[in-house]
Amino acid sequence: MIGTVLANKYEIMEKVGGGGMANVYKARRLRDDRVVAIKALKPEFLEDEEFVARFKREAHAVSGLKHPSIVDTIDVGEENGVYFIVMEYVEGETLKDSIRRNGALNVEAAIHIGIQICRALDYAHAHRVIHRDIKPQNILVSVDGTVKVADFGIAKGATSSTVTIAGSNIMGSVHYSSPEQARGGFTDEKSDLYSLGVVLYEAVTGKVPFEGDTPVTVAIKHIQEKPVPPSHINPLVPRALEEIILKAMEKETGLRYDSAREMEQDLIRCLSEPNGSFVTHFKPGAETFYIPADKVKEITGEKAREPAKRKAPPPKKTEARTKPEPPQEEPKRAKSAWQVLKILLGVLALLVVAGGLFMAGRGFYNNSIKNRPVMVTNVVGKTEAEARETLEGDFTVEVAYEYDVNVEKDRVVSQNPLGASSVKKGSTVKLVVSLGRERVIVPTLVNTNFELAAQELQKSQLQVGQVHQEEAEGKTVGSILRQSPDPGTEALAGDTVDIWVCVEPSTVVKPVPDVVGMKVDEARQRLLNEGFSNVEVVEEVSETAAGEVLRQDPSMNSTVDVSTAIQLWVTKAPEFFYQVEANVDLTVVDDGSTILVELVDKSGQRKTIMDEVKDAGDYSLPLVLTSAYPDAQTLIVYVNGQELTRRDVDFSAGGQVPAT
Repeated sequence: MIGTVLANKYEIMEKVGGGGMANVYKARRLRDDRVVAIKALKPEFLEDEEFVARFKREAHAVSGLKHPSIVDTIDVGEENGVYFIVMEYVEGETLKDSIRRNGALNVEAAIHIGIQICRALDYAHAHRVIHRDIKPQNILVSVDGTVKVADFGIAKGATSSTVTIAGSNIMGSVHYSSPEQARGGFTDEKSDLYSLGVVLYEAVTGKVPFEGDTPVTVAIKHIQEKPVPPSHINPLVPRALEEIILKAMEKETGLRYDSAREMEQDLIRCLSEPNGSFVTHFKPGAETFYIPADKVKEITGEKAREPAKRKAPPPKKTEARTKPEPPQEEPKRAKSAWQVLKILLGVLALLVVAGGLFMAGRGFYNNSIKNRPVMVTNVVGKTEAEARETLEGDFTVEVAYEYDVNVEKDRVVSQNPLGASSVKKGSTVKLVVSLGRERVIVPTLVNTNFELAAQELQKSQLQVGQVHQEEAEGKTVGSILRQSPDPGTEALAGDTVDIWVCVEPSTVVKPVPDVVGMKVDEARQRLLNEGFSNVEVVEEVSETAAGEVLRQDPSMNSTVDVSTAIQLWVTKAPEFFYQVEANVDLTVVDDGSTILVELVDKSGQRKTIMDEVKDAGDYSLPLVLTSAYPDAQTLIVYVNGQELTRRDVDFSAGGQVPAT
């Protein structure tokens, strides 16, 4: 593709990288000469629907992500069957390249990188995108120190589920896979946090926490083994950072950080409190609940406002009582009777009107009560009977039944509308009630490999349980030797299946004993007694007694396979010596002074030439010095333990005398 123009917009300049399914090119955008990176699906995968779908999934996942710590996507497209993604070009290197070149990073630099990755993941997770392949190879560090997360090639929506351990190009990723990915379980945001923990582990130690000869071996270690604490490898790793890394790498997802934001906050605090004890840990077995903010009031029991109490109708107006009038004449009495009648008729009319108004008001009030919104009680987790009893007074209840791995039988799995919603009284509330775990049939795993076994179990709604390693002559390394429960057995969805994986015959590893100073035959026997039969002897001329072990490789207490060759350097008597003469002039101040003259070779070996007591006076001591080697040595004179003088002696300038 070098030199071609893609989609009439991008001139391909050079290939700068590649992965399992795509190549990455440096290119120039023609309209403005901007340098970009183009990721193109490899030609051999163009006919593979799975790889094309995976590549399109990445394009879809990254196209909506715009964040300073995520490689920016500029364009996506397809031309003549070539699927491509155009991204910003980051001038720098991957975090993996940096670790390979420099070894473990400075602790503060590693923390800053971790903070930026957390921010990228927090943003992606908020947009319901899980990366699922966080590793140093996918972390770009620009020349100015900016960190950018790349390669969302196996990203998924947070509501889907996929087995990550299966598939191609797994060896590079399995070192960073979470236990749930390794066992073929469901992955979520916390899987990314586990991988980030592994990335930080490698950043501060220079090595990954789990290693092995095959992807299966590494995956098993992620599932079953605890990592060596980073400070045991690099003592400069502070306490707080170690606790952050180990919390992110917990086997159980519930013991990890709840979010990338929470992990970021601890990393920021670690900069100012590197040896603080602020990292919180949850003990296995403790009940822990995640309570969404919009459900807190509901769970704490805060009541919805009660309907306003019905207002009493206004009190009836009553006529003021008057004192009885004194008796009057008959005409006046008749007039008075007519007035009383008019008053009674008026009162009657008022009563009729008031009654009508009262009945109308009562009807309006009853109608308003009927139509007033009512809060739906949260019944998730209750039994079906409890849920019906709670809801049926105000709502119509419809129930559907589904199998559910996580919710026990007869408990409400979900409801619609949700708890705390306000709806019209008499509305329908739909409930999904658990039928418990579905009964499934255990598939045949024997003679498959770990990756295929994980896929088969997921299809059957089962999970990988304990993974045992077992030697088996004549069997393919990595194949499944046996399983429990047996194939065809009935199980419940969510159950685990233990498997036994064939491994290479184990080697016997032992510490090498110390045999320096022994006679060669004695050393051979000692090594043989410890299981080391492969002994190589190298003779070396020495002035010490012939046949003694001068040094050994591997050194004592080195832990190696017993088949390892042990080399012994054994002394050999010289055929002749190099000889020179030297005078030592000195003045002794005190009587009874000890004069010590030593010859020291280049390896630090010392040979005493003179050790005498002399009285005060001037001395000229003639010395005859011999050596089995022509190399220069150092002659040192001590008086009463204090160095008086030293000088080099060149034995190659002297003569040779036969060894006696």
